[in-house]
Amino acid sequence: MKGVRDESGSVAPMGIGLAVIAVFAVLATVVSSSAFLFQRRLGSFVDATTIASAQKLLASAGRIQSQVEIRGRVMQVAETLRPESDFAAIDYWLVDAAIDDGQTLTTRFCSRWVSPLTVPLLRNEQTVCVDSAARSFSAPIN
Repeated sequence: MKGVRDESGSVAPMGIGLAVIAVFAVLATVVSSSAFLFQRRLGSFVDATTIASAQKLLASAGRIQSQVEIRGRVMQVAETLRPESDFAAIDYWLVDAAIDDGQTLTTRFCSRWVSPLTVPLLRNEQTVCVDSAARSFSAPIN
């Protein structure tokens, strides 16, 4: 066996390469999970805000008005979409609010997501937008 060599050291580069890939996969999972949870949290907030605003704008005829008087003050749609309590956990902004067919309030909020980890080759900051709709109905509540 003239051409046989000792190849025991050739596993080390492969092990190092696999370790780097595994670390990168864990970091990517952490970052993508953070973005997913942020989007879900923003979605919950936007849905609650849109529903609350639709209730404020609901007229007695079961149609949503473009403005409403609350506590002696006339408020437009965008003003009713600001929560009364401070929601400091998410820094958001209203992109669009529209009243469709007099019964559906549609909104679009955006917020900036920042990665908990700085990972090369991955986005570390991104704008996340969420759409929501709330529909009014005129059924009596017993």
